[in-house]
This record gives sequence, C-alpha cells and structure tokens, in this order.
Amino acid sequence: GKRSVCGSFSRLVGHVNDFVRQIVSDSDAMIPFALCGASLGGVLAAYGADYIMKSGSEKMKKNFIGVIPIVPAVGVAPEAVPPAPIVGALRILAAIAPSTGFLTPVEDSSH
Repeated sequence: GKRSVCGSFSRLVGHVNDFVRQIVSDSDAMIPFALCGASLGGVLAAYGADYIMKSGSEKMKKNFIGVIPIVPAVGVAPEAVPPAPIVGALRILAAIAPSTGFLTPVEDSSH
C-alpha cells in the first residue's frame, strides 16, 4: 500500500485476528502466547487481545497470557493538535497526494 496510509483500521485489526486464529488452529499442543507490537502495532495488539477475550475459542483464551505494547500510539494531547484550518489543509493534501510522503519522516538508513 501507500506509505503512511492504513486505509481501514478495522481491516488491520482483522489481519491480527486472522493471524491469531490461524496460529491457534495450526497448533495441536498450544503453548502460552502474547501479542506484542510497537506504535500502531501496540494498538493493534490491544485490539487483538480484546478480540481474544470476547470472541476467541476456549483454547485461545486459555493460552493467551497478555499484551506487550511498546510505545503504543494512544492519542495526541489536544493542545498539540494544530488549528482546524491547518488540519483541514493537511487532510486535503493527504487525500490528493498520499504517496508523496509530505511531512512524513524518512528513515535514516545510515543508523
């Protein structure tokens, strides 16, 4: 997909849930497992845990030991959000040219 564009958050959560279901169904002797993720992955791990506890099989629930969120993306302080006209302009720019990476940090490959 395009850089920094997730499209549908529920689709990403669905991928996590599908992965967990696949791992559990492929294993005869289930060992304890945890979900771990960094940033957006930390949030997805939390949503995956919610799925396990609400809709998971007994085998899944029995062997699930928890979530390890690493610097999860949990939100932004309201005072850090730019004024509405700036946010609106950036949304329009992102919709017009999401793949340009405008203002998106680029990984420094020298480190």
